[in-house]
Amino acid sequence: MRIIKRTFLQENIHAFFYFCLFLALGLRLSVAYFLPVKFFFPDALDYHQIALHLVAGEGFALAEHSFAFRAPVYPLFLSVFYQFDLGTLGIRLVQALLGGFSAYLVYHLTLTLLRQRVVALVACFLFACDPLLIVGCSFVLTETLFTFFLLLSFYLLLNVWKDQTRDKGTCLFLGITLGITTLCRASMLGLIPLCLLFLYWELDNKKWRKLSFIALGIVFTMLPWSIRNFNHFGGFVPVTTQSGIILYEVLGPGATGGPRIDTMKFPAESNNLSEWEKDKYLRNWTLNYVLENPDKFFSLAWAKMKRFWNPGFNDTQFKTHPLHWGVFFFFVLLYFYSFRGVFRLKNYSIVLFLLLPILYFALLHCVFMGSVRFRMPIHPFLEILAAYGLYGQKLPEKQLLK
Repeated sequence: MRIIKRTFLQENIHAFFYFCLFLALGLRLSVAYFLPVKFFFPDALDYHQIALHLVAGEGFALAEHSFAFRAPVYPLFLSVFYQFDLGTLGIRLVQALLGGFSAYLVYHLTLTLLRQRVVALVACFLFACDPLLIVGCSFVLTETLFTFFLLLSFYLLLNVWKDQTRDKGTCLFLGITLGITTLCRASMLGLIPLCLLFLYWELDNKKWRKLSFIALGIVFTMLPWSIRNFNHFGGFVPVTTQSGIILYEVLGPGATGGPRIDTMKFPAESNNLSEWEKDKYLRNWTLNYVLENPDKFFSLAWAKMKRFWNPGFNDTQFKTHPLHWGVFFFFVLLYFYSFRGVFRLKNYSIVLFLLLPILYFALLHCVFMGSVRFRMPIHPFLEILAAYGLYGQKLPEKQLLK
């Protein structure tokens, strides 16, 4: 379904490129400015509270006995605005600007990967019009910042892969960006080794040298936070002490695959434990519970997968919103053309590069909580595939052989 002919886009490529950038920026700034200022999710209150403690000089504490419950990058980001009294509106407007710049990254990532300007333009347009990413800029949540760093990481990863003359500076910068992305959201931790394995498989020249500099950048970025946690807890906590509570929430007794933190009851033995000990106890308790109830694990995984890929909203209060069906049909079409794009691309390295974050986060959230929110960072990769499914041409033979 091509509403606009390829030749028309080719003849007006620069005009449409700037149109897409202004569209992405304009929609996000408008929603950020006019949407009512409120915390829509419990996570936002946590980030807000930690940022206030940072401004007050009390460190990354969420509460009196909670020192590493959230990853540090986003509260640090918020604290800059609170320090200068810019408030929630300032946060939302800057996140809108990040969303606009992310559209620029989507265009150049697609162009570098596929070398087809029309496909890059369509991917940029789809990203600009993505309703969840537009509204997401107005939430005091990690989604916009995490999506930006994830895109930047994959753009640098692509440059190290495609241009094998890249020096140690690019590799080091990639490692630092991967580290920052992980410290923005801990779920990134498992994707890092997959990215390194991808590069090991694809690189021809000086692969160990390049991988070493990437690893150095990651360690350089993440080590201070790990040392801080070790000094406080006396044990290794790479990012957060949240995994035990989340696993109990999504796999323990009464789990539904969705959020239930406000209603669930923890095992009595965990109530008097320290933050780190409680995290370990709940993680081990939940693992034993899953081993005793394997059927429930698979039924919950199915429920989480449906929640994750739901083209509409999971929350009933949003399902009644007038824009619900518009969002629903946008993602139905996006899924269809993304699927088509996978099968039209004959370069399996490119397909793997785009599917790496998509499949990783989809499978991760079959274990952890399934939510439309947690799907948002992979939308740019779906939109690149959908753009190729709509307007992609056969890749040159030389490109296919790479």
